[in-house]
Amino acid sequence: MIENAEKYGAYMMLCDQTAMPHARPADGVRETGLAFVTLEPPVIFDDGAARYPIRMVVALAADDSMKHIQALGELMDIVCRRDLLERLLETNHKKDFIALMTG
Repeated sequence: MIENAEKYGAYMMLCDQTAMPHARPADGVRETGLAFVTLEPPVIFDDGAARYPIRMVVALAADDSMKHIQALGELMDIVCRRDLLERLLETNHKKDFIALMTG
């Protein structure tokens, strides 16, 4: 994922305030999984043309291409909804975060 970020820059921008570094199955992924990190203060991603304040990072690892594409679509449906994203960013407890994600 680090090599992809260095090579492709802001490819990982999912939507406003959200980045999703990810790797293809061929890059050594052993098992499908997700990890979420909220950031305060935001981390600034700079691609040379623009600066993006990132408040949530979603790491995706998928062990096959279909799971990878499906997970990308589902994540975009969730974190690109501004109202839901704000509630996720305000959440301080894992169980509340999961409830919002699955609700």
